[in-house]
Amino acid sequence: MARLSLRRPRLASVSVEEVDEYLRGIEEPKRGTLEALRCTILKIVPDAEQVISYRVPAFRVRSDYFQSERISGSKHFGVWPLAEAAQAYFGSDEWPSGRPVPQVNIEFEVESANAVADAAAELRGRGFELLHDAREEPWGQTVARLLSSEGSIIGISYAPSLHTE
Repeated sequence: MARLSLRRPRLASVSVEEVDEYLRGIEEPKRGTLEALRCTILKIVPDAEQVISYRVPAFRVRSDYFQSERISGSKHFGVWPLAEAAQAYFGSDEWPSGRPVPQVNIEFEVESANAVADAAAELRGRGFELLHDAREEPWGQTVARLLSSEGSIIGISYAPSLHTE
């Protein structure tokens, strides 16, 4: 794997060319995956600042939540800061130390709010502990979520706006 200079501060701004140079040092198929991810992030957050963090390219953003409906194959893609997830699930800005820190949040869209409640009941019946039962969010989405031991938040969701034709 290509390495960048250790003399850089932890969050040093870099040029597009420096990130390109870093990526050229990575073998396929990893390079293609990283380039696609970079393009996706810049599509969602076009003003993201490219930085070096822990000697690898990263992005610094100054807003709270980023989302897009412009990603092929996805109805919605968002990046949610951990503090906001902790507030939504636990009422605190800190993620509880006894729980795995989520690495991904994937939501499966179902046909109705009742289907969310039915799925939540089925998950509980199979022994899963839910982060929260089916509930309607202020923006109209009905969702129930669980946190896997691997750090995946899995949601069963009904968002009315995704069902209009």
